[in-house]
Amino acid sequence: MEKRTESASAHATQSISPAHREGQGASSDRRSSGQSREELRLALSRAELQRRVLAGSTAALLLVCIGLAFWALNQLSARRAALLRQQTQIESLSEKLAVATVSLEETRQAVDSLTTDRIPGLLPFKIDEPLFVDIPFVRELSFKSASPPAFGHECRAVIENDSNSIIRPTLSVALFDSVGIQVAGAQLVDGSREALRAHEIRSFFVTLEVAGDRAPSYFRLISD
Repeated sequence: MEKRTESASAHATQSISPAHREGQGASSDRRSSGQSREELRLALSRAELQRRVLAGSTAALLLVCIGLAFWALNQLSARRAALLRQQTQIESLSEKLAVATVSLEETRQAVDSLTTDRIPGLLPFKIDEPLFVDIPFVRELSFKSASPPAFGHECRAVIENDSNSIIRPTLSVALFDSVGIQVAGAQLVDGSREALRAHEIRSFFVTLEVAGDRAPSYFRLISD
C-alpha cells in the first residue's frame, strides 16, 4: 500500500512539474519584458532630454549669431558714416586749400610785380641753372651753393670780349629777398685790375655771404 502511495505521489510530482516549469518561464518572460520596457522608456527619456538640450543649444547659438550679425551691421554702419564724414571734411579742406593756393599765388605775383617795379633790373634767382642777362659782354651767369653752405652762394660769370680791342668790364652782383630787401652783394669783376684781350673769354667767381637767414629770391647784375 505504501509503495502504491509513493508511486502515485511520484507520478503526481512528475505530472505537475512541467506545468510548474512553464509558469516559472512565463513569469521570467514577463519580468524580462518589463525590464525591456523600462530600459526603452529610459532610453526614450534620455533621447528626449538630449533633443531638448540640443534644441536649446541651437536656439541659443542662433540668438548669439543674430546678435553678432546686428552688432556687425551697426559697426559697419557707424564706420561708413564716419568715413563719409571724413570724406566730406577732406573735400571741404581740399576746396579751401585750392582757394588758399590761388589766393597765395595771386598775392605772390602781386608782390613780385611790386618788387620788380620798385627795383629795376631784378631777375629770378635760381641755383645750378645758366642765367642770361641783358649785358653785351656777359655770356652767361650762374649761382650755386657755396661750400660750406654757411658762406652763402657762389656766383660765376662768363665774360666774352667779342671786340677787336681790350675791354675792362666792371660788374657787381646783388641778391634780394622776396620783398626786395638786399641780403648780399659783391663786386664780381674789377675793371681797374682785370682786362680782356680781343676775342678772349674768361670766367670770374665771387662768393656772396647772405645776411641772416633770409633766402634770396632775386638777383641784379650791375655793369659800372
